[in-house]
Amino acid sequence: RVHGGLAQSHALQTLLLHHNRITDERDWSAACRDLLTSCQTLAHLDLSSNKIGDVALDFIVTGLMMSQSLRRIGLADNKFSPKAFKKLATYLHANRGIQSLAIGENKATADVGEDIGRGVELSQALVELDIGGLGLGRQGLGTLFAALQSKSSRLVTLKLDGASLDAKGAEEIAAVLEHNASLTSLSLRDSKLGGRLNFAGALAANRTLVSLDVGANGLKSSDVQSIADGLTRNSSLKVLTMDSNAYGNHGLEILSQALQTNRGLVVANLDRSKVGDKGLVLLPAALSSNTFLRVLSLRENAISVKGIERVLDALRSNTSLRQLRLDGNPLKETAGLAERILAEGIVCSIFV
Repeated sequence: RVHGGLAQSHALQTLLLHHNRITDERDWSAACRDLLTSCQTLAHLDLSSNKIGDVALDFIVTGLMMSQSLRRIGLADNKFSPKAFKKLATYLHANRGIQSLAIGENKATADVGEDIGRGVELSQALVELDIGGLGLGRQGLGTLFAALQSKSSRLVTLKLDGASLDAKGAEEIAAVLEHNASLTSLSLRDSKLGGRLNFAGALAANRTLVSLDVGANGLKSSDVQSIADGLTRNSSLKVLTMDSNAYGNHGLEILSQALQTNRGLVVANLDRSKVGDKGLVLLPAALSSNTFLRVLSLRENAISVKGIERVLDALRSNTSLRQLRLDGNPLKETAGLAERILAEGIVCSIFV
């Protein structure tokens, strides 16, 4: 059914088949290969979150090798075995067309990680890679990180969620940030970085990273300190996501100090990180001097109306912050708060 008229289409550019019940049925697999081979306009194919296995993957890789038009493919969250997966990783070595590849949430081994690393280094086209939850292991990640430090790396976006980085891995990803000149977006969610983060020097040296996500890592105040130290010498990072951690009041105090001198950050997400009223002590000073931050999110913490009132004076003179997200905090008697916001002409939208 997929192959039918679609293979002969001169207009089809995007085909989204994610979250279906596609299996490893051989006829369908062959049709998918023929579609990739015959349809010369198809640029984006998403087969993520199905039940595709080794048989289909073999056909898909064959189709990828022959496709002249495909630029984006999603294969995340399927049923590939490590052995079959290796063929896809090897394909990257000769890749000249695929720019975006999502293969996370599958089963892989260290040697697959080595192939992916070499593919990142050798590919002339790949700029977006999602390998979150792939389970590459220490050796596989080491090869990938070495490739990312190469001057030939062109990768712009890397999603590496669930990487379970040990101390050595944390050092290597910091080295990547220090030496890589192509990455603009890096996601390291749920990678067990708590107590291991040392990004001060890396962020100070980096001039290309725009978005960094270190949410759900069990980050401590010492980890926040390393990021804050880097932010005082970095103006390229625009979006910082640090939600679902446990750094608490001290963590926000540290970040508030960095915001007094940082001249780049636009969005900061500190949701669900055990921040209470005491953590807001230094925030007014930060908001009084910072004219770059546009969105500050502190949702689902432990902040009360009394804590928010500390910040309102700073918001009266701050005209750059556009959103302060406080939804999900234990706020009571917000009517008086709303009246004060209106009376004092605060331009920032405060969500409670």
